[in-house]
Amino acid sequence: MSVAELTALIGACGAALKIIWDMVQSTKNLSKQIGEVLVRMDTLESNQKELQIVGQANSLANRNLTRYRIRQEMLKAIRQGYETYDNFEEVVNLIDGYHAAGGNGAIDALYLEYKKLPRREN
Repeated sequence: MSVAELTALIGACGAALKIIWDMVQSTKNLSKQIGEVLVRMDTLESNQKELQIVGQANSLANRNLTRYRIRQEMLKAIRQGYETYDNFEEVVNLIDGYHAAGGNGAIDALYLEYKKLPRREN
């Protein structure tokens, strides 16, 4: 083997080693980036679960407040013996929202009595 051939072979081996080295470094960087992405995904998943818990608690609180308000409005009207047209419409809207939010019908019996009330102008 001539010196020129040996030099070319050594150069080719050096170039191959450089390519392999660069690939190893690239793989290490990629692995590090994947690890960072996985950590971020875990954080996002944890945050999502926390937000879901808060959302469920808010939904329950909103439904309970709506039920309380509906009940108070209906009892007030039942005690006075009539309901105004405007207030009746508002109570019906609240009941629709209450049921849409998962209300279980706890106020339906009272609502049946409330609907029978005569209505008057404000």
